[in-house]
Amino acid sequence: MGLGDFYSTPASLTISTGDRVKWVLESGTHDSTSFAGLWQSPMMVEVGESWSRTFDTPGTFDYYCTIHPSLMDATVIVTG
Repeated sequence: MGLGDFYSTPASLTISTGDRVKWVLESGTHDSTSFAGLWQSPMMVEVGESWSRTFDTPGTFDYYCTIHPSLMDATVIVTG
């Protein structure tokens, strides 16, 4: 997942249970935070910095950037 100036790409990603998602900073300063409070990545400040998480449970997981909550949000869909 790419994080940049006011975007998170792709806006939706479908994966399988047990897959790992990696967020990579492309520009700016951003994090990845679950709306449901399931995770919060460290703040990424240097281009190329990354953070990853394994999804062990099926479901739909919406997340956002705490600095830009109304501009940067996306969804990870985990299938069983």
